[in-house]
Amino acid sequence: KAHISGFLGRYQDAIKCFDKALEIDPEDLSLWYWKARAFGDLGNNDESIRLYDIILKKDPKYREAWNSKGIIFDDSGKYDEAIECYDRVLEIDPKYAKGWRNKGLVLGRLGKHKDAIECFDKALEIDPEYRDAWYVKGMAFGKLDSDDEAIRCYDKVIELDPKFIPAWRNKGVIISNSGNQEMAIECFDKALEIDP
Repeated sequence: KAHISGFLGRYQDAIKCFDKALEIDPEDLSLWYWKARAFGDLGNNDESIRLYDIILKKDPKYREAWNSKGIIFDDSGKYDEAIECYDRVLEIDPKYAKGWRNKGLVLGRLGKHKDAIECFDKALEIDPEYRDAWYVKGMAFGKLDSDDEAIRCYDKVIELDPKFIPAWRNKGVIISNSGNQEMAIECFDKALEIDP
């Protein structure tokens, strides 16, 4: 019931259900985890972090708790703390593509685009069809004015998911900036076909 309430956006109801379940089994870390996620979805980051810390005190290798805690720090602009969390994630599981992608996102926010690309490349070594890693890699190349590389990444995104509008849009912007308005319009038209 807690998961269903959460999926329906009824986070307060979900939290009440998790509390009842935790009365029955306070050692079930997955219950703590989903309760922390519900608080995060409500925007109560302090409570969410407090709950993740409870989990990590009981199980310092709970990968998803470190990852979710990193996301909250990233969303709060606490980039150093976010990177520390993602480093822990990757110590626990160096083959966790999402952890590499998330660390790369934070490095990109810090303007470390080459380091970010290295993280995205590691994510793509693990999962060559990880659409979101290709997309953010394209964005990082765009920040470095490596337009050809960015377009190659967006083309890969489009190959994997032809209906992913941001890739069509970003590709169109790069092509437009290069002066090829006709080809840029084709990209924008494609995006509009998907979502008028």
